[in-house]
Amino acid sequence: VTFFHPPTRFEGAMRKAKQHGSIVVGIATVAHPRFDEKIHTEEHRRFGSSFSVEGFESMSVLVAQFDYIIAISDFVKSSYVEHGFPPEKIFVAYTDTPLPLAPEYKRKSNTFKVLYVAYTNPRKGLPYLLDAWRELKLQNAELVLVGKYSADVPEKLKEYCDNIIHSNPSIKWAGDTRDPSPYYKEASVFVLPSLSEGNPHVVMEAMAHGLPVVTTTNAQSVVEDRKSGFVVPIRDTSALKEKIAYLYNHRDTAEKMGQEARKVMENKKPFGEAVFEIYQEILRRKGNRH
Repeated sequence: VTFFHPPTRFEGAMRKAKQHGSIVVGIATVAHPRFDEKIHTEEHRRFGSSFSVEGFESMSVLVAQFDYIIAISDFVKSSYVEHGFPPEKIFVAYTDTPLPLAPEYKRKSNTFKVLYVAYTNPRKGLPYLLDAWRELKLQNAELVLVGKYSADVPEKLKEYCDNIIHSNPSIKWAGDTRDPSPYYKEASVFVLPSLSEGNPHVVMEAMAHGLPVVTTTNAQSVVEDRKSGFVVPIRDTSALKEKIAYLYNHRDTAEKMGQEARKVMENKKPFGEAVFEIYQEILRRKGNRH
């Protein structure tokens, strides 16, 4: 059995492995190439920029040749099923994040701080969060943005976001950082409005720090809707606004959701253990019980 991580590279090595009779398994860290092609195209079209789909076709052909796929989230699995990969040949194993010391569950300040952490590209959905925040007009509240724009962000998307950010004093652009942990410790809620993710590391980091999470169906990770946070449809500004407002108005519920999020991370099966169990299942299916 040979594992490829991620499955959209190492084409020559994968073909050699197959020629030598190896079972080839791709670890899919993002959605199916065709799914991401569609998301990128739609977002670029919204902001009036062109987008090259070159490479998505070849990646789609390549991933179709794997014997099995290990998807790092249920969303990634669903995107592969949607584009024709047999569901019985897809396993799910959620990746890990380091678990910090248990957080102290107490109000850090009277300011309600909503945190967004991302290397912002067209898939991250930042315009939808900014639209929601602009409409909310919450008192004594801040939206803290950590990260920077990626090189492939359309200029009009960047201008759209910057205009909202710079015109709203309740939005704080913190910029890039190697260590976002101080921001998690000060936050009340974490929000990631992504349109397509694998298993977003920042969502698990936020949960490990004891934060309730508002995210989308395509970036859900291990968030359980209404228990450790809220899961909303992509591009749904109204839903984002509603859930942020709910947590703003129900601070005790937000704190309980954060505690539940921490428990989820404490009890999560390690990625390596999950992959080893999948490896054993593949061998069992092939009649090799070694």
